[in-house]
Amino acid sequence: MSRELVSKRTRSTLAVLLLCSGILASKATAGNSVTVQLHGEPSNPIYVDAGTVTINFSALLAYGGIREPRNGEAANVLVYNTSGDSLATLPISNAVDIWAGHGGSGSVTWNNPVGQYIQISGLIYFDGGGGHSPFYWFYLPGGTSVASGGDTPPGGGNGVTAQNPTTPSSPPVGPIVSSSIHAVIISGLSDPAKVIASSNVTLIGGIVALGKASGSSSVSSSWRPGVRILPDYDLLTGIKIPPVTPNIIDVRIVRQQVSSDFPSPQHEPGN
Repeated sequence: MSRELVSKRTRSTLAVLLLCSGILASKATAGNSVTVQLHGEPSNPIYVDAGTVTINFSALLAYGGIREPRNGEAANVLVYNTSGDSLATLPISNAVDIWAGHGGSGSVTWNNPVGQYIQISGLIYFDGGGGHSPFYWFYLPGGTSVASGGDTPPGGGNGVTAQNPTTPSSPPVGPIVSSSIHAVIISGLSDPAKVIASSNVTLIGGIVALGKASGSSSVSSSWRPGVRILPDYDLLTGIKIPPVTPNIIDVRIVRQQVSSDFPSPQHEPGN
C-alpha cells in the first residue's frame, strides 16, 4: 500500500473524528443547572455555558377573580438575553399539575448555542372553573424572578448577578408583616388587583370586581408583593357565610333637649 494512500485514509479518519466531536460538543450538557422562582418579570442575569441547560423552576399562582371572557391557558418558561431579546419559549410539561395545585415545580431543558448571561421569567395562567362560566382566573403574579446556580463565566467570578448593572440597588426592607382575611370582597373597582392595596396579605375567599373598565384592555395590573388569594368556592357561591364578629357600640347621651306644644283645652258646656 502506497504512503500516499495511507495518508489519504488517515486524513479521512481524522476528518470523521473531528466531525463527530463537533456534533457531540454541540449537544453537550452545560455544567450546572439553573434554579429559578418564577414571576412575571425576568430574573437577575445568570451565566450558563453552551449546551443543554436544565432549568428547575417553582411557581405560585395567584387568584385573579372572576373574569370574562375566558382567555384559555398557558404554561411556559421564558428565556431572554440581557438586552431583553427572547431566546426561547419552553412549554411546561406538567402544566396540568401546576394548574390543579395553583402552583408547583418542575424542570425544562434548553439547548444554549453559546455561553452567555440569560434572564428567566414565566407565563402561567388558566381558568380554575374548568372552562365553564363564571371563569375563576389564576395566574403567575408580577415581580422579579429569582435565579441561582448556573456556570462560572470566562475569567472566573460569580455567574449569578444580584441585579442588572444598570439597575440601582433596592433599599433595605424592614420586617415583613403578614395578615390573613377570610371573606369575599365585593368591590366597585374594575381591576381586582387594586382591591387589596396592602402587601403580604392572604385572602381566603375571593374578590368580585363589579366596576366597568374605563379602557379597552381587560388585562389587570400587577398585584401587590406577597398577595396570595386562595379561593373558597363555598364562600363565593354563598353555600357558607363568613364568620360575623358582632360590634358592641357604647352610646352615651350627654345632653338632650325636648320641647313640645300642648293644645289648648277645649271649652265645653258645664266646665
